[in-house]
Amino acid sequence: LHTMSGGLSVIRNDRAVALIGITQLLFEGSMHVFIFSWTPLLQQFGGIKKADLPLGEIFASYMAAFMLGSILYKKLLSTTMQKGKFRGALFLASSIFFLLAAYSRYFTLTLFALIGFEMCCGVYYPLIGTMRSNMLPEESRAAIMSLFRLPMNIVVVAVLLWSSSWRTNNVFVICAICQVAAFAVFRSLPSCSTSSQAVRTK
Repeated sequence: LHTMSGGLSVIRNDRAVALIGITQLLFEGSMHVFIFSWTPLLQQFGGIKKADLPLGEIFASYMAAFMLGSILYKKLLSTTMQKGKFRGALFLASSIFFLLAAYSRYFTLTLFALIGFEMCCGVYYPLIGTMRSNMLPEESRAAIMSLFRLPMNIVVVAVLLWSSSWRTNNVFVICAICQVAAFAVFRSLPSCSTSSQAVRTK
């Protein structure tokens, strides 16, 4: 309890840490909803049965895209691209892929959008991991991460329960809106990260 209260104190007093948590909630919450929703979305095309979908090949494509995203992250860091713009582009690209999946009328295009989002996930995890290691105090990092996951899990379960009567397309639109919100939150991080790190170095 002492560790958890310490983590909660850090989140309350450090705006940068709180913003990282909100960004994580929005992106990873959408990702978990995606995990449960992509199969029903693909089944909408021509009444395809789940047994008829090449699930193994699709999942393998997801994993390959995820790995490609991680490689892309390393390549982008080695260029002269400004990191702030690059980080913001990740969430906007995710939003575009969600909207494309939601409104596409073609199976191939929808599958391309889903694979594109998986590539964004491959970029996201090394990015957010690096930021957490730089901005979250080591002694409270585990507690802060646990506190971040609690509301995320609640939100994911709530969305899945409430969306059971919705069209799957609408679920993906909500995920796209979450990505735009994550973009707005994440773009405000550079303005507060410097002061946050300066406090810890004192």
